[in-house]
Amino acid sequence: MVAIFNYTRGRDRQVAVKFGTTVPQANVTGVGIGFLTRFVPVRYNTDEINLVDVAVAEPNNEKVTTSLILGIGMVTGIGQPVLGQEVLKSGRTTGLTRGEIVAYNVTTKFGDEEMGLWAWYGDLIATTSMCDSGDSGALLVSASDKKALGIEVGGNFYVDFYCNISHVLRMLRVKF
Repeated sequence: MVAIFNYTRGRDRQVAVKFGTTVPQANVTGVGIGFLTRFVPVRYNTDEINLVDVAVAEPNNEKVTTSLILGIGMVTGIGQPVLGQEVLKSGRTTGLTRGEIVAYNVTTKFGDEEMGLWAWYGDLIATTSMCDSGDSGALLVSASDKKALGIEVGGNFYVDFYCNISHVLRMLRVKF
């Protein structure tokens, strides 16, 4: 899965991204990781609440994919966020980081002033700051039992936000 806004830079609202488009995430082969197969459109510049910002890419080479997450290992299932819970994420920019859940069922507004786009997101999980630019799409897991909790969608110097994994799985029609 990939975070669609960061991949499309908002072009998904203009239907500029077509299915089958190469997802340009570097990997060991030096080329894209796969092809875009579906995404949940983000509703921009409206008061409607988005629950996710994600897409599915099918790998273009099964030999360079794995079910293991770098620094975390195998995810054991799906969990629910708990205040104060210790969590992990492995991101492209920051690698493996630890933090804790500081809130859940959060609603916030993200924007890109340069593009004139903004969107509301709801039912988010908030953690202590664990991410940086390029980490969007990273999976949040519980540190104690490695259960999937959410997908990173944004943040600032103090807090990071994750779409609840239950919404991600339901809206993308995927299973663990």
